[in-house]
Amino acid sequence: MAEEMSRCSNCGFDLRDANQTQSGVLFERTAIAEDMKAVRVAVKQDMLKEKISRIVDEFVDGGTFLQAVQALSAQGRVYDLAILDLNMPVINGLKAAVSLRNLESKLGWQPTPILFFSSVVCDERLNEQINRLKPVLYLNKANINTRANLSDRLRSVLTALKKQ
Repeated sequence: MAEEMSRCSNCGFDLRDANQTQSGVLFERTAIAEDMKAVRVAVKQDMLKEKISRIVDEFVDGGTFLQAVQALSAQGRVYDLAILDLNMPVINGLKAAVSLRNLESKLGWQPTPILFFSSVVCDERLNEQINRLKPVLYLNKANINTRANLSDRLRSVLTALKKQ
């Protein structure tokens, strides 16, 4: 029973470290691509308030995210975290992540950690697709309306992602 309570009921991620993670900025510049404004704003606010990231840029779809990535890369800069919704208009999160990995490979850059943040259930097929894009993790946003533990969940998952 204790093992079940230490795992996210939606994605199975081990949350035991949530209360043990240290405060401090984990990421300098984060991109969040999410078509739902309420979710984007909630994640951005929590990441800035809890000092998980210093800068959080918002994008309404994968296409505008990729445009920003290309603009930053032209300046020799990168995002050091991408939070991508799986279901977005224009370019979905998986396609945006594949395009990001292709650009990074072409430029010889280290892969940007990606957090897929979605209400889609992470089944075996999706898990296989996601794992090809490492470093990557998945966080189910099914309970975004209960923001009480959002910042703890984000910090826990992002701390683990940073260690990959």
